[in-house]
Amino acid sequence: MLINKSALKVGMHFVELAEDIIRSSTNNQRFSLLDRLQERVEWMSKHNNICSLAYSAQFRTDVQMLLRDFDHNDHRKIQKVFFEDDQVISRLFREVIHSGKEEMFHLSDEKVTGFMDALHKCIMANNDPSFVLPARRLLKNLCAATKDFPPTLFLELDSVDTKRPIGRGGFADIFPGRYKGQDIALKRLQVYQSELNEVSKFSKSLLQEVLTWVHLKHDYILPFFGLDEKTFEGYPPCIVTPYMRNGAMNNFVKVRNETLPDKRVDKLLFETAQGLTYLHSQNIVHGDLRGGNVLIDDEEHARLADFGLAIVTDATLGTTSTARSGSVRWMAPELLNFELEFKRTKASDVYAFACLCIEIYTGDQPFWNIHHDITVALEVLKQMRPPRPSSSGPPDGTRAMSDRLWVTVEACWAHKPSDRPDMYEVSGHIMSPDSSGRCADIRAD
Repeated sequence: MLINKSALKVGMHFVELAEDIIRSSTNNQRFSLLDRLQERVEWMSKHNNICSLAYSAQFRTDVQMLLRDFDHNDHRKIQKVFFEDDQVISRLFREVIHSGKEEMFHLSDEKVTGFMDALHKCIMANNDPSFVLPARRLLKNLCAATKDFPPTLFLELDSVDTKRPIGRGGFADIFPGRYKGQDIALKRLQVYQSELNEVSKFSKSLLQEVLTWVHLKHDYILPFFGLDEKTFEGYPPCIVTPYMRNGAMNNFVKVRNETLPDKRVDKLLFETAQGLTYLHSQNIVHGDLRGGNVLIDDEEHARLADFGLAIVTDATLGTTSTARSGSVRWMAPELLNFELEFKRTKASDVYAFACLCIEIYTGDQPFWNIHHDITVALEVLKQMRPPRPSSSGPPDGTRAMSDRLWVTVEACWAHKPSDRPDMYEVSGHIMSPDSSGRCADIRAD
């Protein structure tokens, strides 16, 4: 063994690769490689686990440069070494996360940025909830404490067409662009604060929320690429996602109303329920579930988007009457009652899902025949709900809702939050009638 690795954990496998190259090579540069590698290894071996993790990205970059300088092109072997080193880093993060050490909150600026970036990458590469959930919580706490964020969260975009917005949602204007040769949507949040510190406050809240989004992996969740902070000055960082050519689910179903079978519509609602079930399993509340926030991908599957943005707005602007507006027709009664604390919850998401079903089946917003939102709110508080969609009833183009789905809707918009089923029950029920063809009782016990 050419190098003492007894005190080294991160990067150990890179060292083994370099040693293997040196042994098998007659190149005169091999001794220069050894000297330079020895210097990096000795430097890394002086640090504890937390500092080793903080410096791991830089160490790996340095070793890669050394290997490249040595003209080593065995990409398969290098990929294997990366994987092995990733496993070491993952184990070290598990140790420091569960050790309860406070040292990580007292790292220097340089170290904490490296630590957060390495943790962010580790979460992205991991699917184990027992690791991801506490790791994500730690990362958000570190970001809040340091007011800093992982550098890899911010992207260098190929291009953005800033003069041609392609859509406007409840919280953002959407612009087309390109990133690594792929079509993207750039979401520029609408911010009305005039004070710079208020915009900064909103930006920090947004970044805290997207730290959750970037780590999610599910077939029915819109992927999150990262953030762009360069295109629009004076705004919070823009959210970058894939471009969904088929648009939002409400418009998709409405435009294809004559050709889209009811079973296909039910499948989209099932996929939405599955996506919401996943969010809830990750302790994430969507907060603004409606047809405009469910997108349809190129394969015509549902993708939940914009989760958490309503909650960011609530926290930043305060839960005033203005903050409660916007999606009133999808809001649960407890969110409309000014005598109660305004807090979006999993149960209010379940209520919104029922309203989404009405929206998709009628092709119009819930309570389409009531002009003013305040009147809708008063009706909901009196336990009034929209009627069952029927092909013979208004508005025009309404689909007839099946017994099975209607029972699900009624259960989901129960007046008391505790009487509503959870989304796991709902998603398991929508596509699974019992053997008699009738709907099983899905109300919470």
